[in-house]
Amino acid sequence: MGGSLEELTQLLEECILSLNANERDQEVSRYYYGLAEPKYFTIKEIEEKFEISREQIRQLVQRNERRIKSLIRRKQKEKDTNHPAVKFVSLFSDIINDQEEEWIEEMAYVASMGLPHIPLSRSIKSLINMYLPQREAKELIEESIEKVKKAGENSEFIFKSVEWPQNRKRYSKGVIEKLSPQRATIGRRKGTFYSEKNKRNVQYESGIELSVIEEMENSKYIISYCEQAITVKFSFKGMEHQYHPDFIAMTDDGSIFVVEVKPVLLMADYMNLRKWMALGTYCEQRGFGIIITDGKTTFSELTKRSYPREVGNEIHQQLRRGKTMDLGKLKQSFGGRVSAKDLVSIIIRNRFKATTYVTRNYLSITIRGFL
Repeated sequence: MGGSLEELTQLLEECILSLNANERDQEVSRYYYGLAEPKYFTIKEIEEKFEISREQIRQLVQRNERRIKSLIRRKQKEKDTNHPAVKFVSLFSDIINDQEEEWIEEMAYVASMGLPHIPLSRSIKSLINMYLPQREAKELIEESIEKVKKAGENSEFIFKSVEWPQNRKRYSKGVIEKLSPQRATIGRRKGTFYSEKNKRNVQYESGIELSVIEEMENSKYIISYCEQAITVKFSFKGMEHQYHPDFIAMTDDGSIFVVEVKPVLLMADYMNLRKWMALGTYCEQRGFGIIITDGKTTFSELTKRSYPREVGNEIHQQLRRGKTMDLGKLKQSFGGRVSAKDLVSIIIRNRFKATTYVTRNYLSITIRGFL
């Protein structure tokens, strides 16, 4: 691919700066889209910082997105391929797999990685508004909101999706209050979110993690949580390793659960599966619950999801011939009948061995054999 998500962000910022002559409007816009600082700013914080009303922010954002869309159309007609708006939409088209069955999931990944310092509810809506014609944008936004609602009534999706063991235990609040991050966050998309529940800045490494944090913060059942707070040991390729699950949280009845945040395709990666087997044992011994999610879909759902049997059979045949298979090849063979979720479900349920390939702007997966 010809560019990165970092470049996408830079082009968006150039568009915003060029469309707003007023310095305050430029800064408000930069904070709204998470371009100003590696920190999440709520609408209320932006209001207070710039002494501006919520309605003024809403109008400014609508104006930005309407102008960017109009600018893209005008510059494309003029064949001005060097304008930031045209580069923005061209790169955006290159990164996402437009018109695919899992288009919203593709958009969510781009939103999370490209605009990591704002929650998905804000970034997806804005990117759709800037990219699609008004009617299509409205329909897709409504569809994405409906998907979120169906996934778990939105604000309590995390709590309602936790899988609890039979020996579920209760702990005193002091147990989780003693926890602290065991490692610093890493990556270009890391940032901080001030948690009222924890009375401190909580670190995150992507927009997906930020959205999960925001949901835990707003949950009426979750009283506290901590990032990177526990250490789990696991075996991989004959060697001993350790890792730190993304979050550990406590509910109002003293139950504790662990949260792993991963894009759907990464849920089939062999190394992650090894980690989560060890995590399952760790949690079972302590009576902890588990949820592995991208914020909308859980690993547990994918293990039960139905999928096109002919796709699974085709993978079996190719692997037995010594060949590898990836999502791109399967889509060439089966078109819209196979999605990213289908592929992950097939891999997990058939015990295929898969590895993921991640670059700055691309995430794919290849099936190389059997477990």
